[in-house]
Amino acid sequence: MKQIAYFVFITLITVFPSINIMAQSLEKKLQEADVVIEGKVLSQEGFFINNKANIVTLNIIEVYKVFKGEQIKDTICLITGGGQVYYKTEYGIMSSGHSSSNYRGRIFEGTDGIFFLRFNDYYKLNEEDTPNGLQQFAIQSRTIKLAVSNQYVALEEGSYNNNYEDIVYKTLDELYEPIETFVGKAVDKRKKNRVELSKE
Repeated sequence: MKQIAYFVFITLITVFPSINIMAQSLEKKLQEADVVIEGKVLSQEGFFINNKANIVTLNIIEVYKVFKGEQIKDTICLITGGGQVYYKTEYGIMSSGHSSSNYRGRIFEGTDGIFFLRFNDYYKLNEEDTPNGLQQFAIQSRTIKLAVSNQYVALEEGSYNNNYEDIVYKTLDELYEPIETFVGKAVDKRKKNRVELSKE
């Protein structure tokens, strides 16, 4: 009898240190983050860690601006909890993963915005799993996502579960100026984002 390749989805429970990614003031987000950048998620790839007990996602981020942090490269790695891992078996391509019914606040390939990061000291990947040994960071608080809209240019998505409403920024100045004031230095601008490009 021929063996038929098939696809299997397995749900894993991932347990990571508690990180406060709920509603916070912009000042508090800036204070608690080790690094604050603006950038775009170029790609995502899932990996097993802890002897395949947990899954993390490697997000490759192109850096557009650096608001806080020193010696930040043009491309960095952001490691987030959960995700999908695809692997080959004698039966075909299999998949293990951890998913959430609440997609608000999560980042995906193509997400661009301001990322509030901390140095990754828990679920660090081996250097051979990261392109050219890039810097690895973890999420400290919710990402403020950029958007080209008639009503706003950036959005911090709320949560249905705890009545945390969306936080909307109508102009980039409304977002950038408080950040520059708090950090106390000029922004390291490397590349224009899609909101800026749409206004040219």
